[in-house]
Amino acid sequence: MITFKTFAINVASNTYRRDRILAQADKARIDIQIFNAVTPDTMRGIPHHYNEKRARRFTGRPMMPTEIAAGLSHIQLWRQLQADKDVDYYLILEDDIDVVHNMNDIIQSIDLTNIHFLKLSGQCNKS
Repeated sequence: MITFKTFAINVASNTYRRDRILAQADKARIDIQIFNAVTPDTMRGIPHHYNEKRARRFTGRPMMPTEIAAGLSHIQLWRQLQADKDVDYYLILEDDIDVVHNMNDIIQSIDLTNIHFLKLSGQCNKS
């Protein structure tokens, strides 16, 4: 069985999203730690290099400050996790996801041999 820690990135002032994901995680029996997101107001002191020219080439426009802050949130969490040697893997979530009841089983079923980074994303129709 693999060991992993789960984090949800959350803007501290958005208590609705924080409470929602914590309640869902509780029902799914997943221990989620909240990581306080970087915001446009707090990103000034965080070392980073934003290249507007590359952003325009990739997306056709400059990134909005909220997009830069979201990326920095992930980078800051990754920096923190580099020093943590307690578990094999980390599951990093956005605070607006829907936690499914069998999420732990899904994670345990993935063969993570030789996988260093795995991005899971998607949408489903809620009909």
